[in-house]
Amino acid sequence: MNDEERNLAEAGEPADEAIRLHPFYGGKMQTLPKCAIRSFADFSVWYTPGVAAPCKAIEREPDLVFEHTNRGNLVAVVSDGSRVLGLGDIGPEAGLPVMEGKALLFKYLGGVDAVALCLRSASEDDFVRAVEMLEPSFGAINLEDIATLKVDFRLPELYLDRVRPGQTVEIASDVLAGERFAATVEAIDPLVDAQGRALRLRASLPNPELRLRPGVFVRVRLILAERADVVMVPEAALVPAPGNTQFVYRVAEGKAQRVEVRTGTRRDAMVEVVEGVQAGEVVVTAGQLKLRDGAAVKLATGGVARAD
Repeated sequence: MNDEERNLAEAGEPADEAIRLHPFYGGKMQTLPKCAIRSFADFSVWYTPGVAAPCKAIEREPDLVFEHTNRGNLVAVVSDGSRVLGLGDIGPEAGLPVMEGKALLFKYLGGVDAVALCLRSASEDDFVRAVEMLEPSFGAINLEDIATLKVDFRLPELYLDRVRPGQTVEIASDVLAGERFAATVEAIDPLVDAQGRALRLRASLPNPELRLRPGVFVRVRLILAERADVVMVPEAALVPAPGNTQFVYRVAEGKAQRVEVRTGTRRDAMVEVVEGVQAGEVVVTAGQLKLRDGAAVKLATGGVARAD
């Protein structure tokens, strides 16, 4: 077995174990009592008739429900199975193992009791109404919708007076190499991190096709200002010259013209040209060392000028 086959086999092991152990245990969660039950006589305290006393106390003062019941440590993990993490729309029954898994995380990592609830709802309004009706029994409701993701990132404090809610953020991830996504800054932390001298921000990222997942590492570029009609050329078109200058070969009427340029910002292997080249002009991006001013050139496929 080669390394690729071994890696594929190891990647499939959790799924094989999951399909074996889920039916063995009949799921992942169960309910256990907190209180001591020494005999059936104890049910007169925990159930009828004794339970009427805390019921009446809560009726008089509703907030006592958090003292007399488990509500303060109970979370409802709710889904309709339409956007199950990594699986998409698989329905409420098929989504239940994932919701039980989340309940397991609540209990194991935080000591919080959680109940998996998968609803069969006909509309978003029905789903919301169902959750509203469940609210009196739970201290919190866990809902996840990855159609819109939250992106948390930091900036040095020197940008404090240049950022504001509503600005555009460009998101890139190695998971989807070469693609860019637009997000919007929606919150800025009022406090600056005293140790790192950094400002924390949160952006909202539309994810309607569910291509990105929560927890994925991304690179963030905050666009502080936008300028129209900026001339950009590939870095490969620039040729360094003595005296800390640069030039490009511009193509006009089939001839190469050496033109000194002044550059500005750089972005993704592209360079802003402040002076020397106008928008729409064609420049040479390869073979410049074989060129001289006035040499004949021809356009290669795609409209890029190369040495003849």
